[in-house]
Amino acid sequence: MTVEITQLARTQCLQRFHLSDEQVLEAVSERDSVEIIKFDEASKLGLYFKRTHHRRPLEGMGSSLLVLGHFKGETLQVSSAFKIPASIDVSADPSTLAVLKRLVNEFGIKLTIGRQRAKFIFKERIEVSVDQLQIVSIEKPVENFITCFYMQMEKDKCHVQCVLCFALDMDSYIASLG
Repeated sequence: MTVEITQLARTQCLQRFHLSDEQVLEAVSERDSVEIIKFDEASKLGLYFKRTHHRRPLEGMGSSLLVLGHFKGETLQVSSAFKIPASIDVSADPSTLAVLKRLVNEFGIKLTIGRQRAKFIFKERIEVSVDQLQIVSIEKPVENFITCFYMQMEKDKCHVQCVLCFALDMDSYIASLG
């Protein structure tokens, strides 16, 4: 597997959170846990979690890194990377998905897709209105946020397959990093 860090990941995450390409690549190659999620027959997502305290702490905070990306063939295209603040306990369940859920629970913003309202939507088929112009809305949007939407409209145009959807309040998240 080869790993590419997208320009979006660089500007939205690496630069803002003071992460290096090396730290992200290490989190993928020397991960402590990984979750591969099938999107459809041809698409899949990769979530990688790395505790870094046993090597060198990440600048400005806690000891862990979470990397998200999608596969194009055998290439993982990294779309985001997050430092995990010390306020999030990863010892109880260090699985990648559990860490992501805790991150979103603490810093997430509620989304509305169809009739579904939640901070974190994972592997759900949601009914939407055919004439709905906006599939996703963010409740009480903040000025500085980041989104992750991996979803696909079904052929009937009445349902959306949400593989992974969340939004984070970047001001409160960045403040937690110190």
